[in-house]
Amino acid sequence: EDAHNPGIVKVVVDQFRRALYFSRSSIPGNKPPPAVSPSGPSPFQRHLGLYGFRTEFLETFISLPSNDLFLHEDLEQLKVVGAGFAIAIAQVQNATAPDVN
Repeated sequence: EDAHNPGIVKVVVDQFRRALYFSRSSIPGNKPPPAVSPSGPSPFQRHLGLYGFRTEFLETFISLPSNDLFLHEDLEQLKVVGAGFAIAIAQVQNATAPDVN
């Protein structure tokens, strides 16, 4: 199943569609979700990364130091989240793409 495949990056988003965390593990945890979630759809989402950055932010991005989140998961976007920057998430239906690592 995709949720347990470490080759598939998962993302959990907040109510404002900002990324809270990215992981190669099943997130937000191994507890079964409720039949009906009060906050809407399942928080598990497969991450298909397509990023658009402003030039000024790219200069900041390349200077971001590694942090514990990045070192644990080996996911570059965790440098951004760990440094306090927001990553906006757009949801698409039925998107498939090859894994790129």
